[in-house]
Amino acid sequence: KQARAFGLGILLTTQNPVDLDYKGLANTGTWFIGRLQTERDKMRLIDGLAGATAAEGIKFDRKTMEQTISGLGQRVFMMNNVHKDTPVIFETRWCLSYLRGPLTRNQIKDLMDPRRSSIEQASLPKTPQQSQPIHQAAPVQTTLPEAESAVQPVMPPAIEPAPAVATAPESQGGKVTILSPSINQAYVPIRGSASPGETIVYRPMVLGSAQVAFINDRINLRKSRDLLLTTPVTNDIFPVDWNKAVPLGLALNDLETGPVPGAIFEELPTPASDPKNYTGWSREFVDWIYRNEMVDLMQSSRFKQVSEPGETERDFRVRLQQNAREERDKELDKLRKKYSSRINTLEDRIRRSELTLRNKEDQAKQHKLQTAFSVGATVLGSFLGKSPISATTLGRATTAARGAGRISKSQEDAKRAAENVEAIRQQLQDLEEEFKRETDLLSEAMNPLTEELEQFTVKPLKKDILLRAFALAWMPYRKNTAGLAEPAW
Repeated sequence: KQARAFGLGILLTTQNPVDLDYKGLANTGTWFIGRLQTERDKMRLIDGLAGATAAEGIKFDRKTMEQTISGLGQRVFMMNNVHKDTPVIFETRWCLSYLRGPLTRNQIKDLMDPRRSSIEQASLPKTPQQSQPIHQAAPVQTTLPEAESAVQPVMPPAIEPAPAVATAPESQGGKVTILSPSINQAYVPIRGSASPGETIVYRPMVLGSAQVAFINDRINLRKSRDLLLTTPVTNDIFPVDWNKAVPLGLALNDLETGPVPGAIFEELPTPASDPKNYTGWSREFVDWIYRNEMVDLMQSSRFKQVSEPGETERDFRVRLQQNAREERDKELDKLRKKYSSRINTLEDRIRRSELTLRNKEDQAKQHKLQTAFSVGATVLGSFLGKSPISATTLGRATTAARGAGRISKSQEDAKRAAENVEAIRQQLQDLEEEFKRETDLLSEAMNPLTEELEQFTVKPLKKDILLRAFALAWMPYRKNTAGLAEPAW
């Protein structure tokens, strides 16, 4: 209010307009109003706008302004300048880009197929050519003698079983082993490109994908979690151990249907070539999820809210703050209504007592002035009169004596009135302090940052575990000239 006289500008920002005093809102000239969550915030803002425009002598259309603010969407703001006739609606620039990650080979193929087709049609002869799709090749695995290398080039099919069985050419002198078409196979996509001298080596593992539902009727919980895990497959007595499983960090539809050109494959363990094993391994996968998967949740008994699966305590408490503000505002309204009538009564008593005090003080001044005139007239008459003592002189002396008594009484009345005003003011101060204490206690009680949260765990039932896919997964590794291999996904 004072800063404008000195050319000082102030920027005030809040997410909760109810916390602001209406005087501060009424002194705001330029407003940027975004999407509001509660009706109370909207009403406080409308009241502030009305006060600001009234101070500038501008007509304010409350109904139109309410409709405009209620219709604001995400990233849409209303700028209202009290020196302009109408508000302006604008949208902020989108400064954030969501990068999903490197494109998979299948996605690159989908993007390049139209362009490649047009180039091939322009450069190649018109003779029709047919190519054999990769998913029609049978899943094969070459078993090499022990003296040969432990890896060999193999071309397993996609995650869907092949419709027919075929053989692949022998390589490195080894014989051909045909895998059952019922064994689903998948290829994990490679990130980046191979450096000079590096070779892509595919290592066999078992892959399981499931959707796990966590249901709790007591807290009205209906959440699900998608799992995509891989674990090694060996020639041991127990070939698959799901306790060694690790999350793949991909979506199921990110898996590819074929290997990269020129890749080689490590030898497939014997248990992985038996289709019957995959049925048992998938059951073990579901059992492992049932025993190990759970969600640790937090509950706020004060606000009757439950955290989301995977939500940290800090994020949960921050989310509770919005509910806390709304609940606090409702309770503060009740508290204000409780104290407002008492405060108004005391303020009215103070006004009446101050008026009485002024009247008493005025009467005391008048009595003092009248008495002074009476005493002066008596003294002057006694000096100027023909006889030292007369009836008039005695009358004036009696009146002066009565005036002195009235002065003393008026002063006592004024003193009592002043004491009454001070007592009522003290009552008002005590009441305001009591209101402040209850407000502080309410704010502390409604603070989600200090509430002790209830911790509990929700485990899934077997019927709530949906097995989405189970396959032999080929995991890509980059192998350099020194023979060291590192994950390539």
